[in-house]
Amino acid sequence: MTHFLVRYRPPASCSLAPLAEDRYRSYDRRIPIVATTLDLLREHGPAGPAFWRFGRDRHQSLLDAVGNPRRDAHLARRRRTARAVGQGEDRLVLGGPPKAR
Repeated sequence: MTHFLVRYRPPASCSLAPLAEDRYRSYDRRIPIVATTLDLLREHGPAGPAFWRFGRDRHQSLLDAVGNPRRDAHLARRRRTARAVGQGEDRLVLGGPPKAR
């Protein structure tokens, strides 16, 4: 079996420095480069951790490899915050917190 060494160097305009927990990089309008081998596909199957995305340090499932988990987590936090603020406003409009029974 032949192995290829891939050297990846991001463009000068792209910084791969770690981000704060509440931030993410937008990969909109970008194409993720994902690689695999037949051996990994045979071992893990097409839904298993057989794919490697350039710039990441481990094999992942295809959906995880093409996704942006920091963005997903950021959007989930924003939705939770919006829901909490919305519920808090409802309580204020209705006259305060619910009364104990």
